[in-house]
Amino acid sequence: MKKIFKFIVLILFVFIAVIVYLAIAHPTIITKTALKPVIEYQCKTELQATKVWKTASIFMTEDEQQKSLSQVCGCVSEHATDDVAVKELIHALLDEQAKNELVSKAITNSVRGCVVKALNER
Repeated sequence: MKKIFKFIVLILFVFIAVIVYLAIAHPTIITKTALKPVIEYQCKTELQATKVWKTASIFMTEDEQQKSLSQVCGCVSEHATDDVAVKELIHALLDEQAKNELVSKAITNSVRGCVVKALNER
């Protein structure tokens, strides 16, 4: 039983060491991965609240609306943090207000280009 416990502790230690190494060596990968679903959700919420979306979606089926939302907000979440400093990304992971500000800023900076891209692909 003690050997199993020691083995589990060792595996846990190695796992934590790898996470810490990745956080230090590649902080943007971890922070971008953590923020991506938050940005996509917020994008969909904000986009659906706009007059432009409400007007355009009148002429779309429910399936087309969901596809367009996913396409635009997927693009936004993919590119929103491209021009954000690592320090800002890490701060956003630790502070809720900083996260909200970063998400809003990132969406604003990338949504226009993603909408144009989505419309050109249709």
